[in-house]
Amino acid sequence: MTLNGNKLFAPVKIVCEACTLGRMIKLSRPYTGTVDVQSYAIIYLDVIGPVRGLGPKGEQYISVIHVGWSKWTEIALLSEKSSVASHAKGFCIRYNNRFSSMPGYGPIQESRSDGGSEYKGAYTVYCQETGILQQLSAPYTSQQNGAAERMNRTILERARTLILSGKIARKHWPHAFQTAVYLLNRTKPVQVSKNVYKTPYELHYGSKPDAGRFRIYGCTAYAYNRDVKAHKLDQRGIRCKFIGYTETMKAYILYNPITSKLLYTDDVIFNENELVQEAGATY
Repeated sequence: MTLNGNKLFAPVKIVCEACTLGRMIKLSRPYTGTVDVQSYAIIYLDVIGPVRGLGPKGEQYISVIHVGWSKWTEIALLSEKSSVASHAKGFCIRYNNRFSSMPGYGPIQESRSDGGSEYKGAYTVYCQETGILQQLSAPYTSQQNGAAERMNRTILERARTLILSGKIARKHWPHAFQTAVYLLNRTKPVQVSKNVYKTPYELHYGSKPDAGRFRIYGCTAYAYNRDVKAHKLDQRGIRCKFIGYTETMKAYILYNPITSKLLYTDDVIFNENELVQEAGATY
């Protein structure tokens, strides 16, 4: 209704109850939260799993932590969902140790996750003690934690693609997830200013990633035989399959199909033109 051209109030909207009950969908929610910046770090947390088929060490859950401003992502492979809180606390400690004393940067200010029990209890106490604002999404409203949900989908898609393209057995899915995150952190472009892009690795560590270490996933790899008892005429290489990288050492992860053991080594020659389907791969 208007009076002399001035709007007094909006017209009353008539709601048909039958139509509402029969056709109701989830409402869209535009983002209204705090903007992610270096000085006000926000982390987004979520859990993938349980994954059908346990990993070699009994893994069935993937704890995912995503830093808003840098897009840096870290995962932890867990056998129990109750270990998620320890992973989250450990990440916060490592992040704050790295950035809190650097000019222009700040410690973690907010933590956003769903309302699962893994993010309550011990983790809630930790947030209260360290001054982190913990925000939980409403039940069945995953879009309120959209950054974590989108990253989960990206990780799942990348890991699934690596398993298929690398022709590896599904039992190696933990290494496929780790490789997916390893590559995302080193290749995903993050806009820091107009026409300026950096990778999450560069924003997190301050240096460019070594793209020369990238290899075709699942290719044949020959590792140096370190057996000191080997006969002088024994072969000096071990034929393996490349299944991943590691963040904790400068080494590749190889799988020896003869012994069914993993090798962590940097003494390796790759044949990236050969992709042999591993026994147990069903693709």
